[in-house]
Amino acid sequence: MTLDAREPIAAYLAAEEAKDADAVSRCFTEDGTVHDEGRDYRGRDAIRQWKQRRTRNTDTFCRWSTRKRMETR
Repeated sequence: MTLDAREPIAAYLAAEEAKDADAVSRCFTEDGTVHDEGRDYRGRDAIRQWKQRRTRNTDTFCRWSTRKRMETR
């Protein structure tokens, strides 16, 4: 049996690129789990909330680090 993972991976990467937490959560089964930084997030609602927090925190960090680099030039 061969597993063709191209479509699910493409869907996940497209959702990541779009920063679409709902679409990311739909890439998982209803009882799917994400393990990130020592914590487990179970189910689509928990995964959606995790992704929203990660996106918000990453965006904040990127803005901060970009501003800091510009100030040191």
